[in-house]
Amino acid sequence: MAGADIVVMWVDANNKAHIKDMHALANYLPKEDASQDYTLISSNQNNGISSFSFKRKIDTCDKESDNVILTSTTKLIYAYGTSDPTGDNLEFKDIHSASHRGVKSIYLLDLQNSPNALPNDTLTFDLTVDNIELPATDTTYYCSFHEAPKVASRSQIIAVEPVVQSGNEGFVHHVIVYACYNISQKHLQNITLTGGICRTAEMPEYWNSCRHIIYAWAVGGTKYYFPEETGFGFGDEDSPQYFFMETHYDNQMSVAGIRDSSGMRLTYTSQPRQYEAGNMAIGIVEGIFVPPQANDFKVVAYCHSSCTQQWIPEGGVTVFGYLLHAHLLGVAIKLELYRDNKPLEIFAQDKNYDFNYQEQRSFVPYKKLLPGDSLKITCTYDSTKRLQMTYGGEGTLQEMCLTFLMYYPKQQISTCGSLPGFVADRDDSLYTRLSLDVDSAKIPTYNGSVNSFYNYPKLLSNISDWTAEKVSLAQESVLESWPNVYCYLDPSLEYYQQSNYSVDPADFTEIAEASNDYCNAANVRSSSVTSQSSIPTTPSSASYPFTSLLLAGSAVCLLCLF
Repeated sequence: MAGADIVVMWVDANNKAHIKDMHALANYLPKEDASQDYTLISSNQNNGISSFSFKRKIDTCDKESDNVILTSTTKLIYAYGTSDPTGDNLEFKDIHSASHRGVKSIYLLDLQNSPNALPNDTLTFDLTVDNIELPATDTTYYCSFHEAPKVASRSQIIAVEPVVQSGNEGFVHHVIVYACYNISQKHLQNITLTGGICRTAEMPEYWNSCRHIIYAWAVGGTKYYFPEETGFGFGDEDSPQYFFMETHYDNQMSVAGIRDSSGMRLTYTSQPRQYEAGNMAIGIVEGIFVPPQANDFKVVAYCHSSCTQQWIPEGGVTVFGYLLHAHLLGVAIKLELYRDNKPLEIFAQDKNYDFNYQEQRSFVPYKKLLPGDSLKITCTYDSTKRLQMTYGGEGTLQEMCLTFLMYYPKQQISTCGSLPGFVADRDDSLYTRLSLDVDSAKIPTYNGSVNSFYNYPKLLSNISDWTAEKVSLAQESVLESWPNVYCYLDPSLEYYQQSNYSVDPADFTEIAEASNDYCNAANVRSSSVTSQSSIPTTPSSASYPFTSLLLAGSAVCLLCLF
């Protein structure tokens, strides 16, 4: 476990709790830190169950022994033994037994918890599919219509949580809930289909009127509470009367006969909040390719100022939450903000993206987007275990590069992104660098034609020997390609696209990590986080209270932070 930041805890025979801050130099007994930076809050040992609650600073300034807790996914490894240490002897018996250890991805800096109190009139309603049978195929997208509950007055959705049928946790990959506008009961009275396989003849009618994203959930996510000043409205004449749910099922073994009734549970109140919430997607799906045997391949997309000028009001919008999304090859996602044609900040980031742990995260404090801002999303992929090319698409074995932003007040926007220049330009450097025959695949002269979506993969798939040099040439081409930017406006069916407007990637230089040296601050060891309202300006000076750790077995417990 070289490089691990380790905390060891136990309760001795006299019921006294112990905690030690340690680190690993290699795969042998960890070494005790010179600076003990973990603080025990409470402990209990009863009926073979040991529980510990503890805290430490986000940045302990112990650069030799402790890892900084980042705004990224952290991989925790836990293990426990069958006996307590004796004196200074920290030998761990049976601690590496398969039944005594585990691993879990977690976002340690998630300060968004349940609100102080929910309104006293809250009710819930479920959007679930009705015992559908999943096709015996690796990927299925199922789309369904759902009528909003009848309410006496305008109401607002203030919390969302997954409802996954027991036993189907391995099949339900993600769910997106959309609001449907301009649809009335009169429109739907003759419709017999309320659900079916997405983008087929089974699709419920009028689905094109359902573009505004309310919420996106993915595997690993839990219940999410909207901030106390905002929610998503329904129930009056100007609000959606229907919801549209898209469920992605992942069935890699093509198991037949699986039936499912999963979905989402929405909590709502009739007590109005100040702002109406919105949700938008930024990124790219079509136009992604990742060569095989690449361990650090990057794909970029842009939400350009020409789009944000269309929909962000003069005073800007407040962004309070985000969800980063890629598939199996994704290892890192970064969203950068540019203002007045200058780099401003890293807006959101996960350096340790985990496909099996995707959750809605909160900005603390909230962030602001202004008209004319540009956003650049970069996804990093590791395809070292793949022997074939991977393309963008809906399948789990295909790839995506998306960020969902939750904000207020709601605007008429659904999606903002870009398409790489090579999908529609035969003169793109991708083809010349890799000496590809654009005539054989009928790649057009640049005209913004989407037909070329189906052409460029034919050329790339003909390359059988993806050497390190070819991967490097492809990477240079992807990063230098002039993308075409676009955005979808909502709730109308209007489609806005600057099909002949390209962005120069050179205008969006990579934004460096903040270099503030927190550890030299005079008060670096004086502040601690006790509640969300007391978050210090300097995050590294804060202590972060971990959730209590519960383990079966009463002996030594070891927790490793990577």
